[in-house]
Parts: sequence; C-alpha cells; structure tokens
Amino acid sequence: MKTYFKFSRDLSFLLIQKSKIIILSLFLLFSDLKGQNLVPNSSFEDTMNCFFNMPNLECLDGWKDYSSPINPALNTADLCYNTAVFFPVSSIPAYDGTKYIGVDCQQINSEYVQVQLNQVMVAGTSYCVSFYASVCDQSTSTSSLGARFSVSEITVNPYTVGMSAHVQGAVPFDPTIWTKITGTYTATGGERFMTLGGFQNTATNFAYMYIDKVEVYPMLPLNLGVDQPICVGQVAQLNATPGATSYLWSTGDVSSSITVSSPGEYWVEQVSASCSLFDTVMLFNDSCGVFQTDEAFYIPNAFTPNGDGVNDLFGAVGIDVHDFEISIFNRWGELIFTSTNLQDHWDGKYQQRDVAQSVYVYKLSFRKNDRFIYLTGHVVLIR
Repeated sequence: MKTYFKFSRDLSFLLIQKSKIIILSLFLLFSDLKGQNLVPNSSFEDTMNCFFNMPNLECLDGWKDYSSPINPALNTADLCYNTAVFFPVSSIPAYDGTKYIGVDCQQINSEYVQVQLNQVMVAGTSYCVSFYASVCDQSTSTSSLGARFSVSEITVNPYTVGMSAHVQGAVPFDPTIWTKITGTYTATGGERFMTLGGFQNTATNFAYMYIDKVEVYPMLPLNLGVDQPICVGQVAQLNATPGATSYLWSTGDVSSSITVSSPGEYWVEQVSASCSLFDTVMLFNDSCGVFQTDEAFYIPNAFTPNGDGVNDLFGAVGIDVHDFEISIFNRWGELIFTSTNLQDHWDGKYQQRDVAQSVYVYKLSFRKNDRFIYLTGHVVLIR
C-alpha cells in the first residue's frame, strides 16, 4: 500500500487577488500624501519685512510665538542668522539654508514657536516627525527639545501648565554640531498646529537652543500579515507597502515585495522619511495537500468564513473513515474546536464569536482499513 501526499485545492489565487486589492487601496489612500512635508517654511528661509540686522519672529512666514499677541511682553523666540544682532549672537551656521530659530529653554523663561500645518492630521495615521537642534555656545546647561501637536493654537505656556511633547529628544552640549531629533506620532484626528520648544525641562541655568529643518511626513502603514504555511514546491510573495522611501528585507532585497520559496522568519524595514517601521512574518512547511490511502482523504489549508457560501467551513473529507477526531488550537495553544464527527466542520467561531484572521493548528486522527493515522497541520483563516 503506497502512502503519499498531494496538493489539495489551494486558495493561492484568492490570496493574491485579495492582496492586490489591499495594496491598491493603500496606494490610492496615501499616494496624495507621498513626499509632502506638512510643515510650511520648514527651514525658516521665507521672511517678510525683516530688518536686516534685527530680525524677529513676526517677519517669518508661517511661524509665530505661542503667546503672540496675548503676552507680547515676554521674551520671544528669535530668527537667527550669522549677521543678526541680538543676544545671544548666532554661534553656528544654519543646518539648511541660512536661517534658524533660537528659543530659551530655562524654566524662568520657556519660549515656544508654533506653526499651522499644511494639512489636518488624519486619525490613526502615524507621522514621522524630525527636526535638527543645537545648543548655543553661551548656554550654561543643556536641555531637550520637543514637538507637540494640537487641534487648536496653544495660547498658554506649555511648561507652566505641564504639557508634554509628543516627540522629544536630548541635545548634546556641543555648540559645533546639529543633532537630529526624530520620532513618530499617531494622530487622534484634527490636529492642525505644531509647537516646538523645551517641554518639561528642568534646566535652571541659561539654556538657549537652536532649531532648523522641521519635517512632518505621513508614514505608510506596514503589515506583512499573519504567519502562514508555504507549500512544498511553491513560492510565497511577501509585500510591504508601495511608496515608502526605502526597504530592506532580511534576504537583502530592497524592493517593496519579495518572493520566497523556503520556510523561515522574514522581516522588513520600511523607511518613510526619517522613520522606520519593522514587521516580521513566519512561513512554515505545510503539506498543503491530501493524505491519500486507497481512497482520497483531504483537508484544505485555508478557508474564508465570510458567509458568501464559498469556503465558509473548514474540515476533513474522506471515505470509509472510522474513529475520526479533530482538534483545532489558536496560536496560544487554546482548544477552540473539537469533534469526532467527520461531517462536523468548523465555522471560524469560538464561543459563538468570530475568531481573528490568523493561522490555526489542527490535530486529527482516524482509522482506515484497520490502520490508525495521525496528522498535524495548519489552516489559514482569512476574513
């Protein structure tokens, strides 16, 4: 008696088509945002009616002090460049262009600058936030600089009222270098304003900091999907999100998608602007087929319990099968379905609720022609 495995009807075509639809939808959703910095006048080069040697923030397009015009008596942030006359004097060339902003970050006089973004932030979207910072050579203590996003303008002192930054970083005490501060912010929705300055700093001595080249870019999402089987002799396509700045796969590939033929763990780093996203997926060996003795006995490797009448149930099919038993487990080893009836198939529910799209493990046994057979495999549930 010859025993062998063969491929069952797989759902590769369905998976590929569904992946194409998802990728196309994401591309259309984010293509209009690709490459657009949400920060106007991000390097502070555009000015109007500035006095040549006495610059002030009011002549800078798009930007203003948090308190203006509520409390103009406060010291305000400065527009800096090498020939400007103000205290302290500019001590470093601009990182980008010829100008940058200077803010006082000591507790006694915390200064902040604010700008209205080019676009309203979208709820649930992650944004890559970055800016360059340096410390004045006349500072007597170092501090950190941060960015905060808000739906409306901030008209109070963020330090005094205890506001925290959404993205923040320490600046080394070295007046000869620019340090890039980078982080991600996930919008709650409706944010239109960005405020920069020293949030929750503890500096009590003079701390004067510079800011240049401020950028906020929407990030493309990344999801390689659930762990999945790879059938013997077949290949699998792994897809990051098209349109990012760059990609790096564990295989060394630098394209947005790769095709693999071996089981294992695969990861990708997807870079949007200055920020990276990582994701991993596990591909494992699967017979993807039918255990066959004298007559066919098979079990599929995927199903789609979406109520459309096609592939809504998962279970085995066979002839002349006795003493059948099947158990299905989630990734944590929890038993979510069991039956001793070959005709009893799983509908993708546990305790009357739909389970998540994922990979599930099954174990089954049966007797055929006085021979007991035991099988273990995986099934992909697709929503």
